[in-house]
Amino acid sequence: TEFDIHLPITANAQATATQAPPLVPSPTSDAAEEEIEETIDADLPELLIIEDNQDIITYVKSVLAGRYTVRFARNGNAGIEQALESVPDIIISDVMMPGKNGYEVCETLKQDERTSHIPIVLLTAKATQADKVTGLRFGADAYLNKPFDKEELLITMENLLELRKKLQERFRISDFGLRKSEADVSETQNPTSEIEDVFLQKFRTVVEANLSETDFEMPQLERAL
Repeated sequence: TEFDIHLPITANAQATATQAPPLVPSPTSDAAEEEIEETIDADLPELLIIEDNQDIITYVKSVLAGRYTVRFARNGNAGIEQALESVPDIIISDVMMPGKNGYEVCETLKQDERTSHIPIVLLTAKATQADKVTGLRFGADAYLNKPFDKEELLITMENLLELRKKLQERFRISDFGLRKSEADVSETQNPTSEIEDVFLQKFRTVVEANLSETDFEMPQLERAL
């Protein structure tokens, strides 16, 4: 349906010397951005929110306050840079954003061995089944529709973090992930797990190659990896 609205233009209005201020301030103004501060607490899991909508950022922060250390990125490119720099415990990303969209962010981070282990929750107003399948195909761990339910978001994030802890424990008791049972192998037949296995194998190779080096410590290991 199309609606055409025709407004008549006349020259009868009286000229004014002053310009009226805008009725609604821009939600992306500098003042609004300054109100959103990152909350840093080393004892809490670190969350990265990649979102360009100020209202969504404010709401998510209010929901997760006191539960997570929260960092923000305003677009996909900045989100990728932030994820590679801080390596958060979990990421919430919008799908439709300037620069790289949420699918591209997800694909980039899941293919990088530095960030492939990070759970990613996609938030979007696109609620079709095809959209959900697309998000999962790009590596998303969960897909929530806007407007999302507070409890659903909290439980989803808690479950994803718990799965990460179980994965870490499995690698810990299986000789850096190199000695797997048949059940473990069947559980990890996906690209993300393969990237993590390769990284762990690289870790072990580097350590074994430098066992006799007395000055080979954490900084040297970090650079080698």
